Formats: sequence, structure tokens, C-alpha cells
Amino acid sequence: YLNGNDRAGATAADLQGDLHLTWVHHSQARPELAWSGPRTAPIEGHSMRHRVDFDAAMQVVVAEDRAYFGSTVDHRLHCVNASTGEPIWDFYTEGPIRLAPTLAHGNVYFGSDDGHVYCLKAGSGDVVWQMQVGPKDDRLLSRGEMISRWPVRTGVLIDGDTAYFGAGVFPHETVYLCAANAKTGDIIWKNDRISQSDAGRNDLSPQGYLLSNDDMLFVPSGRSLPVGVSKATGEIIFQRQHSWRTTAGGVVGGTKAVLGDGQVYSGGPHHFLAMDQKSGNVGAAFIGGRQMVLTGEFAYLTDGEKVFCVNRAEHARASQEKQEWFLRARENSRDREKVAEANEKIREYAGVGIIWQHDGNYDAAMIATKDIVFAGGQGQVIGLDRTSGKPVFEADVDGMVKGLSATDNLLTVSTDSGFVYAFTPNKPEAVREWPRPYQEAFPNDDQTDFYVQAAADILKRSGQKTGYCLVLGNEEGHLAYELARQSSLTIYAVEPDAQKATKARERLSQAGLHATRITVINRPLDAIPMSNYFANLIVSETHLKTGTMPCKVNTVSRFLKPCGGVAILGRPQNADKSDSGRITSAGEWLTELYHQNGGELETDAAWSLLTRGKLPGAGQWTHQYGDASNTSFTNDQRVRDGLGVLWYGDPGPSAMINRHEAAGAPLSTNGRMFIQGTDKVMAYDAYNGNFLWEHDNPGAIRTGVFNNRETHNLAAADDVLYMAIGNTCKGLDGATGEVVSEYRTPESPDGIDRAWAYVACDEGQIFGSSTIRQELEQKLRRRGLTVKSQTDAIFAFDTNTGQRQWVYRGSNILHTTIAIGPECVYFIDSSLTPEERQELYRRDKEELKKLTGDAAKAAEEEMKKLDLRLAVALDRKTGEKLWERPVNVTDTTDVSAGGGSLTVMYADGHLVLCGANANGHYWRQFLAGEFEKRKLIVLNAETGEELWSKNANYMNRPAVIEGQIYAEPWAFDLKTGEPKTRNHPLTGEPSEWRFSRPGHHCGVITATPNMMFFRSGFIGYYDLYEDSGTRHFSGQRLGCWVNAIPGNGLVMIPEASAGCVCQFSIASTVVLEPKTENESWGIFSAVGNTTPVKRIGLNFGAPGDRKDGTHREWLGFPRPKTVGRLEFEFDVKPQLADGGSWYSSNPESVRVPAAETPWLFASG
Repeated sequence: YLNGNDRAGATAADLQGDLHLTWVHHSQARPELAWSGPRTAPIEGHSMRHRVDFDAAMQVVVAEDRAYFGSTVDHRLHCVNASTGEPIWDFYTEGPIRLAPTLAHGNVYFGSDDGHVYCLKAGSGDVVWQMQVGPKDDRLLSRGEMISRWPVRTGVLIDGDTAYFGAGVFPHETVYLCAANAKTGDIIWKNDRISQSDAGRNDLSPQGYLLSNDDMLFVPSGRSLPVGVSKATGEIIFQRQHSWRTTAGGVVGGTKAVLGDGQVYSGGPHHFLAMDQKSGNVGAAFIGGRQMVLTGEFAYLTDGEKVFCVNRAEHARASQEKQEWFLRARENSRDREKVAEANEKIREYAGVGIIWQHDGNYDAAMIATKDIVFAGGQGQVIGLDRTSGKPVFEADVDGMVKGLSATDNLLTVSTDSGFVYAFTPNKPEAVREWPRPYQEAFPNDDQTDFYVQAAADILKRSGQKTGYCLVLGNEEGHLAYELARQSSLTIYAVEPDAQKATKARERLSQAGLHATRITVINRPLDAIPMSNYFANLIVSETHLKTGTMPCKVNTVSRFLKPCGGVAILGRPQNADKSDSGRITSAGEWLTELYHQNGGELETDAAWSLLTRGKLPGAGQWTHQYGDASNTSFTNDQRVRDGLGVLWYGDPGPSAMINRHEAAGAPLSTNGRMFIQGTDKVMAYDAYNGNFLWEHDNPGAIRTGVFNNRETHNLAAADDVLYMAIGNTCKGLDGATGEVVSEYRTPESPDGIDRAWAYVACDEGQIFGSSTIRQELEQKLRRRGLTVKSQTDAIFAFDTNTGQRQWVYRGSNILHTTIAIGPECVYFIDSSLTPEERQELYRRDKEELKKLTGDAAKAAEEEMKKLDLRLAVALDRKTGEKLWERPVNVTDTTDVSAGGGSLTVMYADGHLVLCGANANGHYWRQFLAGEFEKRKLIVLNAETGEELWSKNANYMNRPAVIEGQIYAEPWAFDLKTGEPKTRNHPLTGEPSEWRFSRPGHHCGVITATPNMMFFRSGFIGYYDLYEDSGTRHFSGQRLGCWVNAIPGNGLVMIPEASAGCVCQFSIASTVVLEPKTENESWGIFSAVGNTTPVKRIGLNFGAPGDRKDGTHREWLGFPRPKTVGRLEFEFDVKPQLADGGSWYSSNPESVRVPAAETPWLFASG
């Protein structure tokens, strides 16, 4: 790729500009990228652009009059005649081939998303060797493709007799870097320890073309910067985090990189950041441009406005000055004169060293031959004389040019619409187009009507037209073919017979369907490696043909999707009616499936089908903070640690709201996930990521929720999503998005139109508040859309009748304090009568009598500043006021940084009044003691009587989890306020329970009975049962408020980092499921004396903390990297022998016979 392991993009090929289109290859569909990109419009002044688009086109390599390219569309490696485009051979894999192959030693090397590295003979396509890089064949859905959990997305770099490659995407699941003998495939080294380092906080995600010099391998890491690795050992030499906050400046990071001048030129959206190849340090150059080719003393660049040639040394020196002025402009961003001066200097230095330029937007691909530089953009490729910059070649193409290659007599142009164009010096009589026109997969014969009717019956009876279908026993593939023709299903057809599978692939490829609509997998049916819960529909061609199911129920039952997935077996209406045994066997098999999965079983004379129901013990997330009680909790009993990725993909950043505008939380009920985008609400299947529908709702979005001045615009019932917009609340069908109901705010006595603000749904009722919403001026906004709202009425509707049940009118109701209990609606009204205020003063004066002198005077002055509110309870069915109580909420809000608002939660007959800070990062203030007086107050929900209050010293909005208030970093008993305790890991004495999220910690906690989720730099979580420390799902961040929601037995994390320019490798929606016993490393937090030591479990060399089966804590030592944020530290100073050092292995790679805790023996 790009003619060398330096990826410099230059060749000595003597190709002239008089070129003619000779042949064209087009795929049957547009290539689908591994990752969706950002939105095109700038966010907070940053134009993001796609930083992980290495797979936008079929990249071509050429040797000995043969052209080779892989396809993300048909999953094949193609070898074609370079002069004519005629196919010579192709090779099927079981996943997208995303990067260019490599030619060496008479072989062609490449990797696939199926998790394998392949070495084929370049002449014949015969396999020399192939290797599964990950530990097992385990697959999941990624943007709609069933791929390996450890896809190979680095290509294969060949240096001498060694092949280098990487595998894996998510560090939490382990990524791999490997070196192998290029001729035999024998492993030289394999580094599987990277992901677990620093308690699982290393975020290397090997994606993009590898680069190398004599000693180092450079590994692109998704959206982050390339990582320097030793070629000899695979150990990391440097891993830098330069960002917009540093002198690197701007938006940096991505999978594009070039080696030259002793630098790694890392390509971002706007410029190439030079990093020293030995250290990763920056400062040598900041080269503006989106494509760069290095050759001799020159660099050829494109920047979206022009193609230009520079003297590299001069331009690099000038770029240092340019960067200095860029940093000055950023530092003085509010001084117009200084910014104008800086911009003028930036333009001046940007022009230094330019030899020539040609105007035009050709910024998507670039290479250079001996005399010509070729560049491509939207719909066009151009060739410019390297000496003068004058055009010598132009051609129009379909799509954006994303790949170029050249030899002495061939130019190939690859586009993102799935085309490869070949230009040669010889003008052909006619341009040859490949592949040949598609054909029907099956002839029209006596079987046609049978399969047409069978597919029609299956689709009609099951009601499944979109999503994923699993065929158990594919046979010839005729049933899969007809299902594809009659629906929009994506079909995975498993066939244990290798010959049948090969023949089916060939048939479907001729029809243009293989891998785009139907993927044939050759596997035993008791060893299918696909993910849990993915199949909307399960069928069997083997059963359709023979009446016998080819597999046992317990080997495939896990694939059927909960909440509506259908398995159906039988025969079509036009089949032989005398074959009653077939429907009998179908009923028996599905009955056994019913006993395993539950659901609803139906049988008639032709078909038996089972519709799977909800997972037992699964919860849901129906409102901003879990449910209408506001506790940030769902009673999902299935979610526990041992989390693994179920699926990942869309929606990506392009559809999402700027994370600093803080839209409402995603919601999920009945197996669906609802997400508010910029101007629309979207629905996805929670179990497989299938897009369900979207509903345009411009103006409905509520942003600035993390300032606690705004409520969500959505609430979800089991089958209806309620959406507040204007003065209405619309009910959208959860399955289709169609409007099925509509409610309006009640008329106000003053005649002023009011918006529907608060929205909640619970037990057949819709609750709302009517509000005058006034958007604050832009200069008064912190981040996001901020409103000043005054709510004077709460009301309820009966969802069965659509009739309004009641309206309650108050004075100034805080809609962030509305909480719904089983029998009541609770809220805080900020208005007190003089009598109520006097009653609170009287109570406090009883305390004053205990003071004398100055202390009494000071306390009386403080009383005058008290924050006094009115707590109210209404009967939820009638709206009748049941009680109201004045309450002193002083020091629950406006304590230290973040200000915040008052919040009310209902839990188990109790009302929790607490502070909900505005979003931010408050470690400095917490450690300085500024939150010590922040209060928690608990009232009796039946009477309003105060049960307890205390200064609780907490940072963020609490969560209530099974009788405990988790107020970071502490926990308190809901009924008594007593601190939660645990036995100290060293002394064994009771000590206060505490946890820490040591990274960037914006956002609040979401929780289940077993776990808490939050941001801690990356995605963070805490196993409350094991209680061994904070763990991290690294490589990816959460949004700025509520983003990770448990429910459906899953943890759903829609993409919410839109606009973030920090160094996170991955930006994607990801959904997790509990898969195994915990295998992650934590960071423990403890309070109290560390002596006298009763027991200390030191796990030498371990990357983090963990508990064994007897619940004993083993503390990693040396300790994980700390930043002084309550991580547990203690004073141990072991002495190592000369030359001694710590070591750590991946426990999966260490085989310790009969060990209950093999991870204890994996380090030292």
C-alpha cells in the first residue's frame, strides 16, 4: 500500500499523462465503512472530518500484470488481469477485507474482519498459511456485519521474512500485536498484554495501515495517534496523547500516517503532526494538509483548496513559526487585534517553501510517480507535472477518489462508491466492465414455486421483514435466496457440508447477493460462533426439505432475539399435504425451544412458530434517571460484571448532538433503544442494533440537561415513546414510530400559552408540567441550550382514555424535583407562606438556644440566608394535595463549583432531597474540602416528615440502589443515613465504603442492583457485589451526563462524544452483555488507617486489583497509575535484585493446572 512500509506514496514508475480508461470493476453495493464519521458541520469551531476511513474504497496493489484488491462488500480477495480487468481468481473470507493486500515472496498477504490473516500464492490463490489471531472464533455484529470479535484491521506489513499485523478493536476484549514468519506463519512474538496494562486503561486499538523503519513498528490506533512498538519484541516504546490542549494544536490523530525525516507524520483532519520516531515527541513540523506524499527533498500536499509542492525542510521550519502564532491566537482568543495579527502571520508562514500550487479540491487521495503527482477528489482525478504543477491528465469518475496506485503502464483509481478504474497508455477499442451482469441464482423449475411460497408464508406468519435471519442448514441456499428477494432481512446461512456451502456462495455471488444480503458460513451446527440474541428470525432449509432439524435446540437457542424474535418451521401451503410428520417434528423442536427460552408457541396444519418474550429479570430505562422516581436505577437483575461487547455500530457521531449540549438520556423498553438526535428521535433494536425507525422532531430537543435546569423531552412505556414538543406530547408507536396519541397542555388562567416541559409515564398515566420557557441569551449560556423556566401547573392524563385526569396549580414548581411514587406525585415548590417560613425559623431557633455570645449571633445571621422550600405530595390518581411541608434545603445546592439544582428522588417510601450539580470535573474542589457541607435530606414519603439530614461531602448527583444512597464517593443507608462500611483490606477493621472514578468524571452514575456505570476518563463501571475497585472499558468515552443505561439484560451506550477532539480511539454506539466471570482489573479505593496490618494480599506485577473466589482482595503492585483521586495507596518498598523487574502476562495465555485463580500466577 502506497508503495512501501513508510507509506510515503511515491514510486519511480515512468507513467506518462496520456492515459485512457481501459477497464472498470464495480462492486454490487457501495462499500460500508467500519465506522460512521462525524457530522460535516463544525462543532464548537472544529471541523471534525473522518479520521478512521481507511476502508472507504477497494485499494489496489499491482505486480506482474496482475492487480489485487479486497472488498468490504463481497468479502473476497480479487486477482484480476491488470491490462484487461478480467478475473483470474478470487478467494472467499467470512468478513469484510478492509485494507489493501501486501505482495511479497510470491505471495499475497491480507487480513479480514473474520479474524484471520491469510497468505495465498499470488499466482493461484491457493492457501500457503492462515491464522486466527484471537483466542477463539467468536463473532458479533459490527455496523450490521457479523465479524470476529478480533478483526484484523491493520493489514499485513512484510519486512524481510517477517509479517507484522494486529487484531482486535476494543481494549476491554484484548487487542493483539503479532510478528510471524512470512513464509510459514509461525509466530515469532505475540503481545497480548497491552490491553490489561494500567488496570485496563491502555486504549490501543490497532486500526489502519502499519508502518515501519529499521527498528520500530508504528501502529495506528483509530482516532488516536500512532503508537511506537519494538519490531524485535512487540513492546510499546511510546504511546503519546498530544491533543488540542497541548502544543500539538488543533484536531490531531487518526489512521493516516507517513514516515520521513525521522518523524512519524500523523495525519489529522487539517494537518500532519510530526512526531519523533524514537520518542513520539512533537515540535519538528506542523504541516497543513490532508494528503501528503514525500519524495526526495519535496513534499506534495493537498488541503481541500489546492494541490501544492513544497521544499520540505523550508516548509517544516516555517511551520514551527506558524504553530507558535496559532497557539498565540488560541491564547488570546478574546483579543480581536491579536487574533487578526496571528492569523496574518499564520498565512505568511503557511506560504513559505511553496514551489508551485494548483487550485482545486483534490484532498481525498494522492500519489507521485517519476514525473506526475496524481490527486483525487469528488468525482475527479487529476495528474500534475511534478516540476511545474501544470495539469497533464484529468478524468471523471463515480464517487470520491479514495485510493490510487501506479506502475509504468497502469493507473488505478478507487472510489468510495465501489468502483476501481484502470487507465493505461493504450486506448482500447471498448472499455471492459467487470463483473459480468448478474444472473438469477436458481433456474425457474419445479422447485421455484415451493420456495417462493415457503418464504412468503414464513415472512407473513412471523411478521419479520427487517433485521437478521439465521438459516440452520442452508443446503443449496434456495430458501435464503427467496427470503432475501421478498424482504429486507440480512441472512446468515450456516451449512455444515463444505461442498454445499461453496456451491451456494458461488450461486449467490453470481446473483450479486453473497455477503451483501446473504452470507454462507461453513460450520458444524453445534459450533456456530455468532453472537447471542442476534436473530429476528430462525428458519431451516434442511427441515423444509427433509422434515428433520439438523441441530439440537440447546446449541442454537441463544441466537433467538428476545422481545419478538421468531423461530418458524413447517411447510408452505402448496406442499404435499400428506407430509404430517414434518409439522410434528417442527412442533416438538419448537416446544423444546419454548422450555429453554419461554415465549409464545403457535401451531397450525402448516407451520409452528415460537415468539420469544422478554428475558427474565431484565429491567428497562424509561426516563432520564431510570424511571419516574428519579433514582438513576433500574432493577435489572441480569446485568452483572464479566461484561463483553454484544454489538457495536450506529448511530455514530454524525447523527448525535454535541456532547457539550447535553441532550436527554437514551431510553429503552421492550428490547428497543430510543435516542434523541439533533432533529429527530431514532429507534434501534437493543439486541442487534437493527435500525427500526426515526421521527423528525425539530425543536423538540432539550439540551443543557446536565445543568439541571432542563428536563428530558422523552419518556417510554412498554410499546409507546412519549415525546414532548411545543405544547403537546405525542405518543409514538415503539415498533414503527407512527403517532398513535397526542395530548395538550391545559389552558392557563392568564391565557399565556405554555409549553409542555416535564414528561413522565407510569402505570397507564402521562404526567406533565406546563411551563413558560425563556431561552437565555447566548452570552449567558454556559454550554448547551439553557432556559429559564417557570412551572406553575402539573397535570395527568389517562393513557387508556386519552382524558385529562387532573390539574394542580402551584406557584413556582421546580420540574427537576418532580418524582412519581406508587401512589403520589412529589415535587418542590419554591414558594412558602409567611407562616410556613416562620415555622422553620422557630425550629432552628430551638437549636440557637444552645449557643451563646458571638456564636449565637453568627448562627442567627446565617438563619437569614436559609434556603427554604415547600415539599408537596399529590394523589397521583386525583391530583388532591395529601400533604405539604416546609423544608430547609440550605447547602444542598450552590455548594462550591457547579452550582446545580435541587433534585428529589422517591425510593421505598422515602424522599431523597439532594443537590444535582451542573456538569463538571470537581476533584480539585472535593479534595480541598469544598463539598463537606453539601447536604442529603430524607423525608418520610407518606407524611413529609424529615427523617434525617446530614452534611454528606458528595460531588455529584446521587443514585439510590437497594436501600443505599450512593453519593460519590460514599454510600449511606436510605433509612438512617449511616455510612456504608466494609472491612479494610489491610487491617480487617470496619471502614467507610468508598469508590473512586479517577479519570475525567463528568456525568452521573447509573445503576442496577449489581453494578454502577459512569465516566472515569473512559467508560467506567463498578461491581457492587465483588467490590474490588473501579474498572474501565477503555478506548471510548461516555457522554457528558447520562449515557450508559442498563436494561433488557444489557448495558446500552449510544455514541455521545460528538465534537470531542480528545484522544479516544473509538467513537461508536456499543452495547454490552454479561458474558463470563469477571476478567478485568480494578482500582480499589479505601479509607482509614493501613496499620496494624492483619493481612495484605500483594499481587506482584499485576496490572490492577482483583478479588479471589473467597472474596479476598489482591492488590496489584506496583500500584496502578494514580492521580491523587482516592485510589488506594500504601507504603510498601520491596527491594528487587540487581537486574530484577516486574512482569505481567495475559492470564489467558498462562496455563496453570487446577488453579482457581490463574490470574494470581500470571505476574510477578
